[in-house]
Amino acid sequence: MVIAGLPFTTFIMPGLVMMSVIQNAFANTSSSILASKMQGNIADLLLAPLNAAELTFGIIAGGATRGFCVGGIVVVALMPFIDFQFMHPIYIVYNALCAAVLMAAIGTFAGLWADKFEHGAALTSFVVVPLSFLSGTFYQIKDLPEPFQSLARLDPLYYLVDGLRYGFTGSSESNPAISAAVMFFITAICYAGIWHLFKIGYKLRT
Repeated sequence: MVIAGLPFTTFIMPGLVMMSVIQNAFANTSSSILASKMQGNIADLLLAPLNAAELTFGIIAGGATRGFCVGGIVVVALMPFIDFQFMHPIYIVYNALCAAVLMAAIGTFAGLWADKFEHGAALTSFVVVPLSFLSGTFYQIKDLPEPFQSLARLDPLYYLVDGLRYGFTGSSESNPAISAAVMFFITAICYAGIWHLFKIGYKLRT
């Protein structure tokens, strides 16, 4: 089976890698913060001699590191089974890092917002997983009928998967440079949003 001139396994490989990155980055920060809240030691974040910018960087960097490392392990694990190359290494690293930071930031928000583990599980099941599966991992967005094609293009994870696919195969549906710029903007907004939440002590001082 061939999609976009690529063997099916080669086509879906970047999406599988991206799914591992986003799910692990999200899970790391959301579960860590939520577990701290449930155990009653979330106050340690406020007692530590760290300002909001340092807290934001430390927590998001931790989640992003887990996501990025797991993605790298998945790439290595797939190498014996799937034929692919590293056509544009810069795009590979950039999109993987962007995805890791973005989802670590969203996971941080989920951990701060959720009051119990069911809330965190609901966000994972009804937001993160559907967005990852509808990101064009297993198919081309252009093959979808309207209005689903236009709706799919509103999914930010689509641009991350497409950008990573461009990095590995040189094939993409969207303009890689424009997608990279858009994702940088979205990631920066989410990062700044988490910094603001830590600054005001959102659900940390009550």
